[in-house]
Amino acid sequence: MYSQTRAELESQRSKIQNEIKETSILLGQNQATQKDLLERIEDLTSTREIQKELIVNLNKELLLIKKEIKQNKSNIKAQEAELEGLKKEYSDMIYQAYKSRSKQSKLLFILSSEDFNQAFKRLEYLSQYTEFRQEQAELIVEKKKTFDAALVQLEVDEREQSALLKLSKIEQEKLNKDQLELSSLKEEVLEKERFYKRQIKAKQKEEDKIEGEIKELILKAIADSKPKVPKETRPKADAYTGFALSPSAVALEKDFESNKGKLPWPVDRYVITRKFGTQSHPTLVGIKIKSNGIRLATVENSKAKSVFSGTVLAIQVQKGGKKTVLIQHGNYITIYKNLYNLRVSKGMDLVTGQELGTIFTDKVSGKTTLGFVLMKQVSQQNPQSWLLSNK
Repeated sequence: MYSQTRAELESQRSKIQNEIKETSILLGQNQATQKDLLERIEDLTSTREIQKELIVNLNKELLLIKKEIKQNKSNIKAQEAELEGLKKEYSDMIYQAYKSRSKQSKLLFILSSEDFNQAFKRLEYLSQYTEFRQEQAELIVEKKKTFDAALVQLEVDEREQSALLKLSKIEQEKLNKDQLELSSLKEEVLEKERFYKRQIKAKQKEEDKIEGEIKELILKAIADSKPKVPKETRPKADAYTGFALSPSAVALEKDFESNKGKLPWPVDRYVITRKFGTQSHPTLVGIKIKSNGIRLATVENSKAKSVFSGTVLAIQVQKGGKKTVLIQHGNYITIYKNLYNLRVSKGMDLVTGQELGTIFTDKVSGKTTLGFVLMKQVSQQNPQSWLLSNK
């Protein structure tokens, strides 16, 4: 728990708070027009995960600051005792000096020496005693400064502890409020469970159809990249052995692989509303949501960008005129869904960060969402493991 420093935890808290703020903007910008309960549940679930992360971080900070306050109080007590001891020593020295303040007594002390060496040593002693007394006074001043600084730091820590406790309470209340809304929405969905299950299955069926079409596009492109041979002599698994690549395309693929975990995100501002893989539905028991990539909510009129240099392999037109762009990077393919006003065309060579088109905004929900998929030939990859981590 205490392996993280206060500065690290404060930095982490600031980052999470910014993420919550951005998430609130991206998911809540058109909340008033959002009619899809399932999407609202999905959004609230995403938001609550970040809120929980913030509360965990705040609790870590509170435990650490409590430990530091306890340690500071112990140090202050020790410093206070040391300072009182030094003051007493100095007081005793001043008293003794007062008793023997007469110059005559000091002179008699030197003149009463048995020989020159003893007189010299007594003179040296008086000089050193004066210096020591001065050093002791300076040490008391320094110790007092340290003691005062420790008291000030303690006051600062206690104020910060109070502020963190207040913030933690506020965030917990927000979390509880969102939980109540989430529970209410879930109850509303469960009242029409059959309707929503049919809706989910219909959406999943449509997504599966699109994925099947994408797979066929890729398989055809793989087949077209190879020398033409009679169909009857072509091995059945031939399409899965990968593209026939030029030396430059092989080099590009290696470069792409070497950048795993460092690829830029396909949109500047985003919040992940759906992760990769098969997930249980947060409300409807027995319903699984299959996600071949990730879904990113963003602001209206945002542009999708290529995450790496490559060539536009294909452009797929979806229902409502929305488009999907497939970019080839050797045997790897990045896929960008839900676009319009494209700035690219099939066969076009692209560079990292090049704009592909505008991300479509749903008129009903008011949400602007980009679907991002990464494949090696027709094998799905987890895009998040390839993109630059923002944690």
